[in-house]
Amino acid sequence: MHNHGLVSGAGKMIGTGWFRINTSIEVLMREMGVAKQSLYDTFGGKRDLYMKALAYYRDVTNGEMERLLAKIPSVKEGFAKLLFSLAGETPEQHERGCLLLSANLQRDPSDVVLTDFLRDNQARVEAIFVKALRRAQKQGELSAAQGPRSARALFRGHNSRDAGDGQAQV
Repeated sequence: MHNHGLVSGAGKMIGTGWFRINTSIEVLMREMGVAKQSLYDTFGGKRDLYMKALAYYRDVTNGEMERLLAKIPSVKEGFAKLLFSLAGETPEQHERGCLLLSANLQRDPSDVVLTDFLRDNQARVEAIFVKALRRAQKQGELSAAQGPRSARALFRGHNSRDAGDGQAQV
């Protein structure tokens, strides 16, 4: 199995709840069908595999979202399709959930690397939305008076972990 397949497999394990940062190496080896030395030789360790799986999932998910918003001529229709696809998930998709959201909800607030990774992802998603909203302005679907960055407050408001517990928003 190539690295891509291992990372994808680890991503599926994260999504189904099998792979968390505290998952044992033995469980990872069994579920991924690899030997311990192969896992260490390929990824350096469990934490590195976890981060690579999150990065793989981020890249796939953000790429799909960007392609969806770019291919539909109407930006409004693109956002509607994106939101309706989330609402219309299959039970399997719903159970799998969003790996990045799960990582955010389960993270140790003192984990600077994961916090930075999640903040970077938030910035990437925001950039995808801003790009689409700028296109909407050019096409006359969005008033020029409403800057695309005005959606930032809405986006950040719905993508926050802070529930008054003092943890940083991501």
